[in-house]
Amino acid sequence: MTDPNEIQASRRTRRRMTLLLLVWSIASIVLAPTIYWIAATQESASRKFAEALALQFLIWGLIDLVFAAVGVISSRRSETSPGAVPDFTAEQRGVEKLLNALRFNVKLNWFWVASGAVLLAAGVGAGWRGSSAESVGSLFGHGAGVLCQAGFLFWFDRSFLHKLQPAGPAGA
Repeated sequence: MTDPNEIQASRRTRRRMTLLLLVWSIASIVLAPTIYWIAATQESASRKFAEALALQFLIWGLIDLVFAAVGVISSRRSETSPGAVPDFTAEQRGVEKLLNALRFNVKLNWFWVASGAVLLAAGVGAGWRGSSAESVGSLFGHGAGVLCQAGFLFWFDRSFLHKLQPAGPAGA
């Protein structure tokens, strides 16, 4: 990455990435108490489902907020003053670190999606075994919450990995 236009394009993509993660995290955090509040009016199984879903949205939203804050700080550090010559080597190192993190996250997201599916399957199994409606609802809520949040991150990480990754054999 030695072209100033490439650097600017990379920075724009990283800013979009940070902004999207920030919006997702805030939406998740705001939705959590809303879902929880709505759950208070439901019967026990539905309430347990909504409470578990709300808890997953809150936890994942807070974690995403931390990563978005790191992205904002990193973005501000990498910005140069107008007219300054960008440090191509430092910029390339920053992009490579982000690409490595995204590659790792893409693999990790498979685990999170599978975990959500396992929780949903456990809910089905608990229902077949005649477990209480509350425990079945809770398992389904946690499973749905993990699947929703992990599904977003799965899309997010893969999407930005492909946008930032150089084309050709080296980037494949």
